[in-house]
Amino acid sequence: MNILIIEPNALLTNMYRLILKKLTAENLTFLFAQDGNKGLQMIKESRPELVISEINLPGLDFFKLIEEVKKLKRKTKFIIVTSEYTDEIYYKARRFGVKFYFIKPFKSVKLLEAIKMVLKL
Repeated sequence: MNILIIEPNALLTNMYRLILKKLTAENLTFLFAQDGNKGLQMIKESRPELVISEINLPGLDFFKLIEEVKKLKRKTKFIIVTSEYTDEIYYKARRFGVKFYFIKPFKSVKLLEAIKMVLKL
């Protein structure tokens, strides 16, 4: 099962790598992209079951990315991890089917629980 993490900050990408090591027993493959364009390309090629993404992405922003994924008729699930929160963004994300919305900094155990719930592990 593939999980794609789209995070422009290299330091946070390394943090994700450390957190996600706790799920290696679940037979998961983790893929990483630093911008929305590369993320979309990887979604097309790798068909991840779950995408964990920042909202503010270089290139293709999150909401444009999710619109493109919906056009592909994929059942990809999404979790947002971002430093930006407004009610408008939160409800827009929910309308797009985002399952969980985390504000940075977040508790790694909560992210791991969300991943397990979304993927039914």
